[in-house]
Amino acid sequence: MKPPEALRLAKACLDDESLTEQSVSTRRVCSLWSGMGSIYELRVADRLHVAIKHVPVANPKATFGERRKAVAYQVEANFYEHAASQFPTLRLPQLYHMERPENSITLCLEWMSGPRYSSSSRVKDALTWLATLHGESWGGRADALVASCGLHAQGTYWHLDTRPEEHAQMPNRGWEGRLKRAARAIHDALQRDVMQCIVHGDVKEPNLLLDSNGVVTMCDFQYTGKGSPTQDLAYFFCSSVDTEEVDEEQLVRHYHQVLTQKIVDPSAIPSWDHLQLSMDLAYCDFCRFMSGWGYWGSVDDIQSRVKAVLNRLDNGKDLGSEEAYDAAIRRHFW
Repeated sequence: MKPPEALRLAKACLDDESLTEQSVSTRRVCSLWSGMGSIYELRVADRLHVAIKHVPVANPKATFGERRKAVAYQVEANFYEHAASQFPTLRLPQLYHMERPENSITLCLEWMSGPRYSSSSRVKDALTWLATLHGESWGGRADALVASCGLHAQGTYWHLDTRPEEHAQMPNRGWEGRLKRAARAIHDALQRDVMQCIVHGDVKEPNLLLDSNGVVTMCDFQYTGKGSPTQDLAYFFCSSVDTEEVDEEQLVRHYHQVLTQKIVDPSAIPSWDHLQLSMDLAYCDFCRFMSGWGYWGSVDDIQSRVKAVLNRLDNGKDLGSEEAYDAAIRRHFW
């Protein structure tokens, strides 16, 4: 970032025209996905410490994936501009300044200066954060936030409608072939789930931050939108939790307890059994994406769980069509 641009942004963040280039320091931290923009660190002595995310979003020659990502960055800007204030008890990075000309987005966000997030010691804190996001946007409030704040109608970065290439690349045989044919029914069942809320959509360890007081927060709201809360949970456990070191049931029960406290309408609180069924579907949904993209995280655990769900649906024998798996999902789930 050139010094005049850094100075201009620092002045905008602090509303101080007296700043000079000598008082502002910057460094490039990293490039964003597929080179679509950069993140910079900007400091003004002891007055300001921000992360600057700069993203070009207009490219007439963009690929399908690049167009998907450009929309996602628009959603992230919408979240900070319109939705963040709707979660007053949720710790979020402070937005100091935003610019949204036609061809780019620039976000100037609070730099989280706390120690590095450690999944083994802070999983409950992350789940408390998620339960707060989910509970405070439960039910019809999720639809209202999508409509008024410009969030995704379907949250998460792996949902089936945006991942046709990965679905096509799944094996056609074996348990993954069965999962491939069940994918649409699983996706639709998660959309029918009575548990609906705003999901973060990319809950992984690199997106979990600690502020100077050690409080957990989250960044990267590019795939935030409506969904079943278990989609966030399944992805988090797959991508960022060593399930051999923790008791997953105990952690999910902690999440359920906090969620129960955050949902305003007692009649809308999900039962533990329903949450578990939804978790089964969410694991299958994310495994479907990994099957076409590539596996990482707690692979053995998720594959074992998915195989068990498939066996429940088809008794270990391929049902042969998407329609047959849809009927089986409706019999065994909803």
